[in-house]
Amino acid sequence: MKKIWIFIALSGALAVAIGAMSAHMLKDVLEAKDIARLQTAATYQMYHTLIIAILAVYYQ
Repeated sequence: MKKIWIFIALSGALAVAIGAMSAHMLKDVLEAKDIARLQTAATYQMYHTLIIAILAVYYQ
């Protein structure tokens, strides 16, 4: 069960990192539509991470 929590933590960290990069680091490099795509991807990643965490608690 410990492995799933490590996966959840890494998945959440990745979502936050993608969101932060698209909001700060890449705003001068990418076009607005590309930044919007990255932010959407980060949001979906966070939703999936939350669902996996809920399922991990439920099936414990």
